[in-house]
Parts: sequence; C-alpha cells; structure tokens
Amino acid sequence: MKLQFLLVALVAGLVNGIYGFYCNFDRNQCEFVQRGDDKFNWIRKRGSTSSGGTGPDSDVKGRGYYMYIEASRKRKGYNAKLEINPDLPGGKTCMSFFYHMRGGYRQMGTLRVLINDKQVFQKSGNQGSNWIKAEITFDGRVSSVVFEGIVGPGHQSDIAIDEVKIGMCGDGGGDGATAEPPPPEPGTTALPPPQTPAPPSGTCGFRPSTRIVGGEDASPGAWPWQAMLRWSPTGSVFCGGSLVAPQWVATASHCVKGSEAGSIYIRLGAHKRSETTGTEQDFIATKVIMHPLYHKPIGMSHDIALLKLDRPAVLTK
Repeated sequence: MKLQFLLVALVAGLVNGIYGFYCNFDRNQCEFVQRGDDKFNWIRKRGSTSSGGTGPDSDVKGRGYYMYIEASRKRKGYNAKLEINPDLPGGKTCMSFFYHMRGGYRQMGTLRVLINDKQVFQKSGNQGSNWIKAEITFDGRVSSVVFEGIVGPGHQSDIAIDEVKIGMCGDGGGDGATAEPPPPEPGTTALPPPQTPAPPSGTCGFRPSTRIVGGEDASPGAWPWQAMLRWSPTGSVFCGGSLVAPQWVATASHCVKGSEAGSIYIRLGAHKRSETTGTEQDFIATKVIMHPLYHKPIGMSHDIALLKLDRPAVLTK
C-alpha cells in the first residue's frame, strides 16, 4: 500500500512538473479552492446534473467527474468562484479546459475566466449539448486562475468545466506547446522534416465564396423531412431531427433530456434557419419518448428519442 501511494504521488508530481497543473476532477477537486467572495460553491459531480434540460450528461471522457454550478433556486446574477494558484514563473503560459453550457431558451448564464484578476475568457448563453474546448495564452507570471460561473435568468443555467491544464508554453502546458524532436540514433539517417503545405489562396478577413467541389445550393423544399428543434416559435435552433412517420420525428435523447413536451417547437421543410420560404410546417411536440437505456452502460449510449407532433405532417409524395 505504501509503495502504491508513493507511485501515485510520484506520477502526480511528474505531471505537475511537466504541465504546471492538470486536473480532470476524477479523484478530487485537486488544488482548486472555493472563493469566499461569491454567493455559492461549485459542485464536483459524476453523471447528469439534477436539473432537466441543462448541464452535461457526463464528463468529457464519459465516465469520470467534472465541476459545475447548480442554478436551481438561485437568483439571476448569483456567482460561484473556483480558484487555483499555480504560481507559474514569468513567460508565456498556455491554458486549456473544456466547458459545457446547455440551457433553456434565454436561461443560460455566463462563464468567466480570470488570470491574476484580469478577465481572459467569457462565454454567455446556450452553447449546445457538447463539451467545448477553450485555449488561452497569457504573458507574465500566473499566480491565480479563477473560474466564475454566473447564474442566468432561469434554472436551466448549469455551467460545467473539466480537463483543466495550465503550464508554460513549450513545456507541455496546453496544446500550443512544442518540443524539439529527439536526435537520430547512431548509424541512422534522420528523415527530413515534413513539408508544410501552402495556405489556401484568398483574402484575409473575407470568407471564400466556394462550397464543396461539385456541390450546389439546395432548392427550397428539397429536404422536407429535416426538422428544426427550438424552444420557442421564433427562437434559435438547438437541435435537429428527421421525420420518420407523418406524426413522429426522431432526434437525440441528449437534446430533449428533461424537457416537457409542450416546450419543444418543431419546424419541418425549412430552407433557412431564420427566414421563411413558404415550404415550412410548424408543430409542437405533444410527447417525448427517450430510449430507456439512454446513457447506459456509458455516457451517450442509446442517444435517440422520438417526438410526437401535435398533428400529422402534410406529405406531398
């Protein structure tokens, strides 16, 4: 047992020596501490959060822990601060982490990251159902890194973070780090370095007008079975689906987890997300059926669901 503990401590020391700091929250919350100048605390969690329609279903890897703020029974603007003091020397610091901000229509709050009390990252509003990776570089000595979660207008405002990595750029900290290749062994010839392809032609700051080679814009009404899922009749799209029967749409369970039937609005036959062309049909979901084994045996397994429309869709063919 003593030898096992020594090996764990040695590995942890090597990781922190190489990366400066790394934490996936699977064993504990590492060296993070809850700040006292806020309204509530971050929570270490495994699996889904307690509120429906918000928060992740698992950590980044699908089987471990993460940290999140629980927005239920909190007022808009209430905040929670989680701090780490890596005390890295001066130079360029590379930092990366994953964040998850799925929430109800106009309910999601804000995630801020501060280094030495200076804001270096901010994201607000619903960011979808997936974990998103963020990368930050910072010049100068790093003595404090704070993750601040701020509650939005509604309870579907859970914010989560995972896989935090902080270190000196060039020493393994963050994905922007680089290292010199090892020298060739005696008696061998080193291969020439790979040639970097030339960047695509174009003008900086202007989106190219080309599409997929040989492709062309779809005509209105060309994809009548494609469904858009929204939280309101005119809200932004949060997920998609396909019409599989006149009154049924198939979608993903993670899109509708914890949602009530009457809160999901469905549009068929749309050509553009924010404009109408006359081919659209609008519906309200009257029933949500998730796969009974969703999220089992591991995260995101059996990720499928059915939505029943309030009336059959009009089919022309």
